[in-house]
Amino acid sequence: MFLKRYFPELTKFALIITLSLLLLGQGFGQDVISDPFTQVTGIQDADIQDAGEELELYMNASWQSNQVYVQTFPIGDYIPITGFVNRNAYMYLYVIYPNDVVRLNYPKTYDPKTTDNVVWGAQGQSFVRFVPTANIEGLWTFVLVATLEPLEFEELATFDKPWKLVDPIFSTPWAKVEVRQARVSKGATVSQMAKDASALWPHFQYVRANDLFDE
Repeated sequence: MFLKRYFPELTKFALIITLSLLLLGQGFGQDVISDPFTQVTGIQDADIQDAGEELELYMNASWQSNQVYVQTFPIGDYIPITGFVNRNAYMYLYVIYPNDVVRLNYPKTYDPKTTDNVVWGAQGQSFVRFVPTANIEGLWTFVLVATLEPLEFEELATFDKPWKLVDPIFSTPWAKVEVRQARVSKGATVSQMAKDASALWPHFQYVRANDLFDE
């Protein structure tokens, strides 16, 4: 139900979601003291979000919208990662591979001067990313971080070990963290019927057709 709420017309808006990086030019006010998102350059606060509303984050690592288990994916497939926030937020995705190697998967190229990793949750935008399984079998862990303030690269780089991402503490008090896992196995299969039934499938087709995978 949650996924349907945020993807009512995913086919129609797939291009908008995929090209969300174009919003990086909006920028944020620099003189905010109590809440970094109470002012947004060129946009009225009332059109953005309730500044007093607590940031909420929901995450999924499956084609289904109600995953309550660890889904298994085959080698060479993609694991869909979705994140939903009730407010506009900066999003960061860490991947912990089965060999305990930690990588910052998103944003792929970090530039503190841009806001290209902002998800406009107050307008109904959601985080969508398809992570390739490659040839790495085992249990994968995904850590999705949402903040109301951008994190510096030096801080992001400190989370280079799996144990550091267990109840992580960030410099900003406005941060939420969600964790999901998925298993990758040679013998696993994900039926095309399940993918076709997913609201994410049209978006995946668009990304694949336009070679927009960032691997």
